[in-house]
Amino acid sequence: MSETIEKLAKHMNVSDKQLEFLRLYEETLDFNGSAKKAGLKPANVTRSLKNDTPFSKLYYRLAQELDKDPRFNRTGAIGMLMELKERAKEADKLELEFKIIQEINKMIDGNIAATNKTIKKIKYNVSGVIDLTKPHEEPRTIDIPHKDITNE
Repeated sequence: MSETIEKLAKHMNVSDKQLEFLRLYEETLDFNGSAKKAGLKPANVTRSLKNDTPFSKLYYRLAQELDKDPRFNRTGAIGMLMELKERAKEADKLELEFKIIQEINKMIDGNIAATNKTIKKIKYNVSGVIDLTKPHEEPRTIDIPHKDITNE
């Protein structure tokens, strides 16, 4: 865990169990397991995170740091590769730059390409005759022949 979060935890009066939870969560990304190992109930941790507490502030700060870590985030890994590509370009290593571009393309294949979803709305008109002369005890179903259903 970053030293900044540990220092803030001590300054913000976060309990030792909560700090241990943050350490374990950063290592494993297992919310329930980290809570249990730290001696906390997962439901209590969740409740605490929903409120504006010092613990919740540290948790969300840790989450932001994890989002930037390329080990846990595809965007971070692509950003790191983009930086390496620029270094290879500056060093005139065209072959290395090309290989890095290939890796970037493998990672983003299908993620940046636009997806086209077609939603087709079909309106059905159902018409029929309800026979009100039959006794009330019969099931309330309407029988409509298939040929009477029209598709507009």
